[in-house]
Amino acid sequence: MAITVTHLVTNFNNATQASYTTASITPPANEVTFAFLFTNGNVTSTTTGNSRTWSQLGIYNGTGGRSIHGFYTYDTSAGAAGAVTFSLSGSPAGAAWSIFSLAGTDVSGTNGAGAFVANSTSLSNNAGASVSGTNTGNSVTLSALSNTNNLSMGFTRNNTANAITAGSGYTSIGSWATSGTAGRSEYLVPGAILVDFTWGSQSVISVMAAVEIKVASAVKSLALVGVG
Repeated sequence: MAITVTHLVTNFNNATQASYTTASITPPANEVTFAFLFTNGNVTSTTTGNSRTWSQLGIYNGTGGRSIHGFYTYDTSAGAAGAVTFSLSGSPAGAAWSIFSLAGTDVSGTNGAGAFVANSTSLSNNAGASVSGTNTGNSVTLSALSNTNNLSMGFTRNNTANAITAGSGYTSIGSWATSGTAGRSEYLVPGAILVDFTWGSQSVISVMAAVEIKVASAVKSLALVGVG
């Protein structure tokens, strides 16, 4: 069974504050729900909502105090409908988020942690990258995928309102481009080691993160045959 992705919410808030709240979502049953969070400041974070426990995958601290945080939750029952709240150790100058669910992944471990493959050196052994100055995009090269059917996904934000394009072959999950900021999340299945985004040549500061998602193991059936 291939991994499938369902978008739940993507948005931004440019206000300087110590917590940010999303629109209402309902995390599905038996799927890992994942949240990328961008903060315009290096802060630590926790996540609450939906009568679920949210675990942190890690934080990538990029150029100019810009960070990307990863959170996930899993349960065999659907979460309660409601907002997700990101609570921060300080008050960054704005935040953005993209939340989606993943079906067909490994769900072993605490809270579905088995869905995430250790890869590269940041964002809790997953990958991040920053660019600044005049550029046309940002990219991360993951280590060789542990399974060719695994999914690769990424999230980026930059400080212009020009639209960001998903990488070659990637499918966009959610995006925005307004009020001096733009961002996008994307995925590819089967995945690839290159996770990238592009935009028209411009002077920007961009931070991104990429994660490899592990496909569920195939279920083998055994037929019991009797002869009498």
